[in-house]
Amino acid sequence: MAKLFLSHLARFVLRYPRLILWAAMGMTLVLGFFVVRLQLVSDTTALLPASFESVKNLKRLKDEFGQGGLAIGVIEGPYAEATRFLGELKGELLKIPEVGGIESRKPLDFFMSHGALFLSEEDLREIQGRILKAKQAVRQGANPVFNGVLNFYEDGEDPFHFDDIQKKYTERGLLPSRPTEPYYAGEDLVVFLVRAKVPLFDLFPARSFIEKLEQAGDRVVGRDKAYQGVALHYTGDLVNYVEETERLQKDILWVILVVTVLIGLVLFLWYGRLLAVVVISAPLICGTVWTAACTYFLIGHINIVTSFTGGGLMGLGSDYGIYLLSRFFEESERGLSFDEAVMRTLTCTS
Repeated sequence: MAKLFLSHLARFVLRYPRLILWAAMGMTLVLGFFVVRLQLVSDTTALLPASFESVKNLKRLKDEFGQGGLAIGVIEGPYAEATRFLGELKGELLKIPEVGGIESRKPLDFFMSHGALFLSEEDLREIQGRILKAKQAVRQGANPVFNGVLNFYEDGEDPFHFDDIQKKYTERGLLPSRPTEPYYAGEDLVVFLVRAKVPLFDLFPARSFIEKLEQAGDRVVGRDKAYQGVALHYTGDLVNYVEETERLQKDILWVILVVTVLIGLVLFLWYGRLLAVVVISAPLICGTVWTAACTYFLIGHINIVTSFTGGGLMGLGSDYGIYLLSRFFEESERGLSFDEAVMRTLTCTS
């Protein structure tokens, strides 16, 4: 049954060689369009089973707070120009639909109203001790309302005063003196945070989002020449993901290119014919493209483990081409015609 099928296949190949070549080339070009859109997911958690407790907790965290990434903007330049530039830039950024929010100022009101959270355990125990001491004195008849007139405490000191502790934290900039710097700023730079609505591990939307952020900065600079000395850069997990994925894609292409060149070199040294290299390499390239296209349609992406299988597929796939081509040369050397050698090659090679 198999031999009969291979016999019919050989006759079809011999009858329509040009049609098969053009069809293979056309299919490879069409599928290549989808291969280019095959995403590389570098999220290591995607490699773990969904039943793991850590993976479940991470999913719960993403469902609660969203799966969008973060972009951190850094404006370099004189403080006055940088802060003014930031004010205009925020207006442009908020016009981008994928922007989920911008954080550019310190939450000073929160820190001021929650200053006690910065107290050390030692100072908290000291405050607790003073409160207990004042409570005990009140039970013994002391009245804190008249303590400024009459001293009701044995050691002569009112334990319900915390000026010394407050002074210590005020000098450290935590209590209650309000910091004068409202921005996340350093020496000649101002930092702000952009929350994105696009998923973190989705290359094409993430790349498009970063481009929109950069274009917004260009528009602000283009409107006012005073900002020519201001430089805008972006970093953060969203930017890092795009850069790391693009570097990984380049590494994958280099691996496939090196494997292809080495296979071609070995074939040329073995057969001594350039035609042998073309005959074996062309189906390898087509097969690799078709396999990647099937991955795109069935799965939609590859991960950091499966991304390097392209070179392995070409190495394994070259075996069949070598077997068939060697058998064809053997049959030709026996005096068979081209058609007869192809028939025997396709029907008798096991």
